[in-house]
Parts: sequence; structure tokens; C-alpha cells
Amino acid sequence: MRTFFRMLFLNLFFLSSGILWAQTVEVDLAAAGYDVSSQEETILGISNLQSQRMVELGRDFLSAQNLLREQIKSKRDTLRQELSLENPDRSKIQSLANEILAAQGKIADNRINYIFMLRDVLSPDQLKILHKLRAESQARLKTLAEERERLRQEKIKGGNTSPLSINGNKIPSVTSTKKQGGI
Repeated sequence: MRTFFRMLFLNLFFLSSGILWAQTVEVDLAAAGYDVSSQEETILGISNLQSQRMVELGRDFLSAQNLLREQIKSKRDTLRQELSLENPDRSKIQSLANEILAAQGKIADNRINYIFMLRDVLSPDQLKILHKLRAESQARLKTLAEERERLRQEKIKGGNTSPLSINGNKIPSVTSTKKQGGI
């Protein structure tokens, strides 16, 4: 029985940490790509009314997505608490897992609805240009994230860069000092 719960916990853990990581964050529309910059307005050739409608759609979309992500986070926290109990309630766990999956489905549905509403605002040519601009923007963001990760990994591999280090050398640990006959 413990093996069953251990497997269930692992599966639900991967479910909860896998596809959608629910973290509540305040999202800047422009940074998320749901705002229309003046450059995009010029390139797309959209009217002020189209621009305003796109901003409204983006704002509504993000607020709905954030609400669903908060619900998922709350349900995952409850799920983790239930799984950590000595005698977890199997039906409650299954119910929470189903609720999480349903909320994830709603997130996907919202994304699809947003895309179709955007198609109602822009012409097919404007949509193609917008997708191209946003793909380029995502590529730049991905490059920046990869560079940030590379620098983080270099810092980790580089060892201790503490102000207490001497000439960038690692500070000896207590165990290495004991082995050398120190402390």
C-alpha cells in the first residue's frame, strides 16, 4: 500500500511540477508580448481601435490565466499537504488531481479563445506579421535566458567567489582544514 501511495505521489508531483508551473506573478503586458508597441503598430499598420482592442484582449487573457494559475497552485499545495498525511484520503487526492487537470484544460481553452479573438481584430496579413514579430521576440528572450543560465553555470563551476576568498581561490572547508591538521 505504501508503494502505491509513493507511486501516486511521484506521479502527482511530476504532474504538479511539469507542464504548467503555477506561480503568481504580476505580468507586464509588453514584456509578455500582449501589448502593442508603437513599432508594432507601425509595422502592422493597425489603427488605434485595433491597438486598444488588442491591449484589452491581452489584459483579459492574462488576468484569466493568472487566476487559473493561482487556483492550480492552491490545489497543488492542498494536494501536497494531503499526500504528506499519515493516512491520505484517496478520494480527495483523486478529486484534487482532477480539478488540477480541469484547470489546466481551461488554461489551454483560454489560449485558444484568445487566438481566435485576436484573429477577429487583425487581418490575416497583420496576423502573420504579428506572429513573426513575436516569434523573433521570443527567440531573443530565449537567447537571453540561455546566456543567463550559462553565466549561472559558470559561476557554479567557478567555485566560491565570495569576498572572503583570496585571489578568487576557494575558501577551505572545515573538513579539508581538519584533514590538513588545522582546526
